[in-house]
Amino acid sequence: MDKKASVIIPTYHSWQDLQLCLDLLAAQTTPASDFEIIVANNAVSDDVPDDFRLPPNARVIQEPKPGSYAARNAGIRAAGTNLLFFADAD
Repeated sequence: MDKKASVIIPTYHSWQDLQLCLDLLAAQTTPASDFEIIVANNAVSDDVPDDFRLPPNARVIQEPKPGSYAARNAGIRAAGTNLLFFADAD
C-alpha cells in the first residue's frame, strides 16, 4: 500500500525529545502503513544513538546545510507523498 502522507521532523542535537515525538506518532490511531516519517538531522556529526528506537515507517536523512528550514526542505525533497505534515522534535 502506498503511503498517504509524510511527516517531516527537523532535528538538531535533540534525540531525547525526538524519541518522545516518534513514540507519540507511533501511538496515534492512523495506521503506520498510511504515512511515512522523515527525520531530517541537521547536525551531521551527531550520529543516531545506538539505543534510539526508530518506528518501521520512519527514516533519518542528513542535511548538512544549517537551519531548520534547510532540514525541512530536505525532508520535502525526500518525501514520497504530496500531503506533507511538519512537526518539531520537541
